[in-house]
Amino acid sequence: MATWLMHVPVLTDPAAEIPAWWADAASRGGWLWAHGSQLIDQIRVTLGEFEGVSASLAHVVDRPSMTADDGFVVHFRMRNGTVGVMQSTAGDWGVVVETRVTGSAGSAWIEGVGAVVKAAGPRGVRTVEPPEGARAGQAPPLPEGAVRTTYERMITFGVEYAPYVELATAFAARIGGDDIPPGPQPATFADGVAQMAVLDAIMESAARRGQWVVVEDTGT
Repeated sequence: MATWLMHVPVLTDPAAEIPAWWADAASRGGWLWAHGSQLIDQIRVTLGEFEGVSASLAHVVDRPSMTADDGFVVHFRMRNGTVGVMQSTAGDWGVVVETRVTGSAGSAWIEGVGAVVKAAGPRGVRTVEPPEGARAGQAPPLPEGAVRTTYERMITFGVEYAPYVELATAFAARIGGDDIPPGPQPATFADGVAQMAVLDAIMESAARRGQWVVVEDTGT
């Protein structure tokens, strides 16, 4: 059983400044496509391919001009039999973060926002050292005045800095014809197609008031 849960207060203020396209459902704006896409990537890397989903999109904050969602709840089943939930909103006045996978032999989870990985089983709880390229790192400070709007603050939080350095290093190696450094491998276009298939299934399920939708097999 898997749980991906994150509530944050990014959009609690109705006056929060976000781009018009980000507030527009027809332009694929909103929290599902912004944050849910990241969760889908994490889940696929961790658990394999999705089999199907049942989903709801939410409007937690009263913002008449925003047609896109600011929250979502997705029940999913993986091809390997794992069942789980990913739930998130940008409209919570507090902060809740939980990433956890539980199985017959033990459990593994992340404490905080990418800070500490732990595992538990018959012998107790232990801390797991993540791969070098997957460790959270402190981002360097941005220039004074570089971040002004709510949207800019939302996409410059900084917790992804270290993995993005690894990603840029891999891009540079590919462009230069060199081998990719060891560590977590970057996603491929096939991964992008598989992720879009999950997002499409979520959108279809939400439009059908939570009806179960099978995720298209893209061959990954």
